[in-house]
Amino acid sequence: MNKKILNLVLLLILLSCNSNKPEIIQVNHYFGGTGFHLKYEIGNNNLIIKTNCDFEDCSEKIVYERKLSKTETKELINKINFLQPDTLKNEYINEYILDGIYTEINFGKLIDTNKNKVIIQNENVSSLDSLNKYIDKLILENKYKFKPL
Repeated sequence: MNKKILNLVLLLILLSCNSNKPEIIQVNHYFGGTGFHLKYEIGNNNLIIKTNCDFEDCSEKIVYERKLSKTETKELINKINFLQPDTLKNEYINEYILDGIYTEINFGKLIDTNKNKVIIQNENVSSLDSLNKYIDKLILENKYKFKPL
């Protein structure tokens, strides 16, 4: 009986840990020089953009939200899978620039990969350019598109 309870508790813990993972992708951009954060969360049928900053009076808030069509969602998943996330390095870091753009890409449950995330710090990773361009295409308001400083 105790073994069944223990197995149930472990299963619940594993499920709750996986629930924090995005459905498709989460892209976090941190602009070190300005202290500005831009976060894209893309689910199965929606896109949410949040902002935050490093200053005392800042807090994370949703600044943009829209529904995605099934076609848009499918295209995004195909673009991500075409990148073959498992072939990407875990980190792309330019150690010669101390303060700049730090990007963290978290792959979601619907992406066929064993890789959880990729970190990019002050580097241009050309293989990810098409992904950034497609995400920008999904954002209908220019002021929330990713524009490296």
